[in-house]
Amino acid sequence: EFLLQQTQQQQQQQQPSNEMPVQATAMISLNPSPQTTSNSIVPVPVPVPVPISSQTSAPSSTTLTTTTGTKSKSTLTSISIPHPQWHAPWQLSTVLSSHLGWVRSIAFDPTNDMFATGSADRTIKIFDFAKACVGANDALKITLTGHISPVRGLAFSPRHPYLFSAGEDKMVKCWDLETNQVVRHYHGHLSGVFDLKLH
Repeated sequence: EFLLQQTQQQQQQQQPSNEMPVQATAMISLNPSPQTTSNSIVPVPVPVPVPISSQTSAPSSTTLTTTTGTKSKSTLTSISIPHPQWHAPWQLSTVLSSHLGWVRSIAFDPTNDMFATGSADRTIKIFDFAKACVGANDALKITLTGHISPVRGLAFSPRHPYLFSAGEDKMVKCWDLETNQVVRHYHGHLSGVFDLKLH
């Protein structure tokens, strides 16, 4: 009986030590590995970052790799980058020299028959578009004077034969191109007007 009691005590003492390796084995099996089976304890998928291969030569493609459990799925996403089309180098065709100061603004007529330029010499010049393209001497149609500071903005009216101008003299003027006269002044700005737009 004494020997039987000692044997039972030894078995009880050895029983916890036998459970430790089982627990350690269960903890180790939490790490995902290719050999993990469906009966293994892997409750949470762990994403593993995978660096992009250095052999990828196309800069417009990106490889995204996602890991779910024990299966790896690779998705290739192509991002197209637009490239400008080649054309022959631009060449200077015509130079118009009529203003006495810096040209600060330009506007084209909606019909492309003429265009206007505003300058730091306080004048507005209207040119015939077809004649100006070939550098004709009579390309200049008329010079409008009325601003007392550089002209910074121009706009043609698409409905009426009107030209609007804005300048550093705090003024916006409406010109009638049939009479070449100012028909309206717009007041209210406390400093120079540098641009305008019609709508």
